[in-house]
Amino acid sequence: MVQNYHDLAGGNYTIVVGGDGASGDYTLTAILNADVELPAANDSPQHAQSLEDAFQTQGSGAQRGAVLGGLDMPSSVLFSDDFSSGSFLPSLWSLVENATIDGVGLNEPSEPFSARLNGYPTGGDRLETVAIDLSGAVDPVLAYSFEQGGGGEQP
Repeated sequence: MVQNYHDLAGGNYTIVVGGDGASGDYTLTAILNADVELPAANDSPQHAQSLEDAFQTQGSGAQRGAVLGGLDMPSSVLFSDDFSSGSFLPSLWSLVENATIDGVGLNEPSEPFSARLNGYPTGGDRLETVAIDLSGAVDPVLAYSFEQGGGGEQP
């Protein structure tokens, strides 16, 4: 990873990426006016990456800092359903009441299918997962997507 080219003169620049005769894929990401967090070896306060180089002096002595970072993805996924089977699988869902799977959602992450919870507009729709064992998980994360309306009727 190459970081922090400061005080470059105005104009056009070309970034060239090439191999040493080996085959394979390359990934190039160029981010202007920000530092990028280094890999996870610096994820404790005593080993934190210095942000000093991320700051640039602006007019009147003010400084601006920008850093791009992120969280590591979980090492294992304990539960996931993209609804591609067209039915709620008993191995994933212990209770299904008035919910359906269809393809009328808009931009859903499990495209083209999603679970629809408006088959019973007075509040009787319900989905429950099977029990998910988190006893050995460290800092587990729950992520889900919800879209009110979609391509169906508004709830």
